[in-house]
Amino acid sequence: MDILLNAVYKNNILNTYDFCAGRWNNGGEGLGECKALTDELVEEKLVRYNDAQKTEVKITNYGRYWVRLSYLS
Repeated sequence: MDILLNAVYKNNILNTYDFCAGRWNNGGEGLGECKALTDELVEEKLVRYNDAQKTEVKITNYGRYWVRLSYLS
């Protein structure tokens, strides 16, 4: 989950399916896992969906704070 959150932080907006397809090579299972991680980040209000299709996420102010706090620790 940290890898995904840091990628959104660096890019501000991230297409999760494109990002995950390059990271997980186990096909549909990997994309399902990535979708679950993305949904968890949205639920925790660290990111929000940026499009109606729910393929892109954008980091929230709380997400930026969370990432910066983790860098300081």
